[in-house]
Amino acid sequence: MTTSRQIGLLWGLVALALIAFSPLAPELAATTPACPVKSISGLPCPTCGSTRGSLALLDGRILDALAFNPLVMSSGIAFVIGGLLAPLWAWKISKIPDLDRSLPMAARIAIVALVVLNWAYLVFVFPALPLEIVNG
Repeated sequence: MTTSRQIGLLWGLVALALIAFSPLAPELAATTPACPVKSISGLPCPTCGSTRGSLALLDGRILDALAFNPLVMSSGIAFVIGGLLAPLWAWKISKIPDLDRSLPMAARIAIVALVVLNWAYLVFVFPALPLEIVNG
C-alpha cells in the first residue's frame, strides 16, 4: 500500500471517528475549562468559540457554528468532508496530490491575513452578535 493510500485511509478513519464520537461532544465540552487567554487578558484567543461552534454544528446550526469562529469551523467542516472523500480518492486514483513544502509568499500572506481577520472578527464583531446566537 502506498503512502498516499495510507494517508487517505487514515484521514478517512479520523473523520469517521469524529462523526462516530460526536454524541459524546456535549459531555466532553462540559469538562473543558474556560479559555485561559480570555480569562487572563479579556481578549479572545484565535480559537475561542470552537467548542460552542462545534456543538452548534452537531445540532445542525451551521450558520451559528460559523458565527462562533468562522475560520476554525470552516476548517473543521473541510477536514471532515475531505476525510470522507480521501479514501475514495486514494482507492480510485491512488495518489493524493502533494503540496510543495514551501508555500509561495502570496499563500503565506493569505494564511496570516485569514488568521488576523478571524481574530479581529472575534474581538470586534462577535461580541455584538445577537444573544440567541451567543447563548446557543
